[in-house]
Amino acid sequence: MDFRRVKAILLIVFLLLNAFLASQLWALRTAVSVYAEPESDQLANAKSALLMDHVRVNAPIPVSPGPLAMLRTTPSRVSLQTYAGAVLPGQRPGAPRRVHGHLEVRTAAGTVTELGRGSFSVAFSTARRGPGRIPVRSTHFLADLKRWFSKHGYNFSEYGILSSWSAHGVHEETFVQQYQGYPLFGARLDAVVKGGWLVGFTQTVQSVRAVEPPRSVNAAANALLSLASFLDRARINADNTIVDMRLGYYSGVVADTAWYLAPTWRIASRAGVFYVNAFTGEVGVGAQ
Repeated sequence: MDFRRVKAILLIVFLLLNAFLASQLWALRTAVSVYAEPESDQLANAKSALLMDHVRVNAPIPVSPGPLAMLRTTPSRVSLQTYAGAVLPGQRPGAPRRVHGHLEVRTAAGTVTELGRGSFSVAFSTARRGPGRIPVRSTHFLADLKRWFSKHGYNFSEYGILSSWSAHGVHEETFVQQYQGYPLFGARLDAVVKGGWLVGFTQTVQSVRAVEPPRSVNAAANALLSLASFLDRARINADNTIVDMRLGYYSGVVADTAWYLAPTWRIASRAGVFYVNAFTGEVGVGAQ
């Protein structure tokens, strides 16, 4: 028997077998690397994880967004008198005066107080026939508010509806400033209606000064999983229901000069509101 010939044949077979196995391994790794769990499965997993903490999801889930950027924002530089002149129609605000540490101006229609740079509070006069009596019909509640703010509100064209709340005859409608269709959750307009009249509102106005390069953001299902993990760590397992979920910009840090807003998922539940950073998955609790 020619052992050298047999050895050569075995070596060739061994090399061919190695080549075949290497090609199969490469194909398998490629298939695994491109596989992504379907978004419907991710969402189902997230809902199951939340149910473990007695949290149900009763809200439309937004589709996965494209890349978004960090925003560098500052408080609006609008002055107290300019703002008061816009929201108190037909009035001539007098000189500001300091009351309890805040500047305010008063007219027959009401009082405007500057709470901080770009943040104001408006209280209308309660006089029965005064210029500050703004009727809001229960049957046309939102339409009446929008009509008045569209004519007399400051920067209202940049605001959209965020949420509603009512109890004991008091109704509050919250609008939020938007940037390229996404809400800036910290720039709110909270209007209060009582007894069929707009009695006042608070408003925060921000200015976007710069935009960072866009980055990919976590999908809604990932944000829900982050919330489930947060509830586990905090040992919060009271019955709760998620009623709204939307993507916008938010930061828990606000400065007098400038700060950054990150793309953030706002998850509103019957018990409170959670903010999930769409880059890092970090969860925080915020105001309704």
